[in-house]
Amino acid sequence: MFGLFKRKSKEPPPIEWQCGSFRHVQILDALEQATDSTVALIRHGAVEWSRDVSFPLHEFTCRPVEVVLSHAAEMRIPVYSGRSQNAIDPNSAAMAMAQQQTESNAKPLEQLVLKFPDSFAAALDCKRRWLAGLATASDIRTIAQKVAQDTQLCWPSNFCVQINAMRTASWCVLSSLNIESPWLSAHGCAQTAASFLGCRAACKTVDCERSPHDTTELVWEAARIGNQTFTRGVGCPQVGNAGVENQISKTIQSTSAEWWQRLNEELASALIKSVS
Repeated sequence: MFGLFKRKSKEPPPIEWQCGSFRHVQILDALEQATDSTVALIRHGAVEWSRDVSFPLHEFTCRPVEVVLSHAAEMRIPVYSGRSQNAIDPNSAAMAMAQQQTESNAKPLEQLVLKFPDSFAAALDCKRRWLAGLATASDIRTIAQKVAQDTQLCWPSNFCVQINAMRTASWCVLSSLNIESPWLSAHGCAQTAASFLGCRAACKTVDCERSPHDTTELVWEAARIGNQTFTRGVGCPQVGNAGVENQISKTIQSTSAEWWQRLNEELASALIKSVS
């Protein structure tokens, strides 16, 4: 005679976070599906509390920006800028600039050093003053416009990880200034900070910054911003190196995941502390 065995029911996770009808063990993943700032903490399947956490979410956004700004001294990218006359589109502009550098009468290029603008630190200061009631929504909008203006040459690159690090840094700062949607602000800040740190770790493994750059071998990219076409050239000796590109991808993924987990834990701790 065969005995009957009752299947053991699956135990709920020790902690879950709920936003609307969506639950997840990670608070930032739950916030990605949120439509407002109401968050519920669930322990072993039972709701412990549910409330609006707008203020602690806004406070948290300062943390990812702080982490990004701690790398300011390292972020100095030598790039060359130029103007391509009568370019129909960005691709034509980039090709024209590359061709110009092979000509014997090519004009000298202007070298720029892209670095964190002062508006990044000013944005963090403005957000903190807003949290303290010392800055207005108008102040937030003004500094956000300044950040966007200061980083217009940092459009995403198809090959340069360090330029993409600069871009994600600007997105992190801008996300922190989204005072209308604190749940999106917290998620966006953490996500872009983790991406930035992944890109920075990848840059260190490649160390392109120390390589000499021959202006006839620059990789040119262009973008249409507003009613202007901008071009930039970057010396990258690693373009097309499959082994290096694979290592870059792995480093970005592992470092970003590590920081995503760390920021999840920091926010979860801050929210629990805010209601205790």
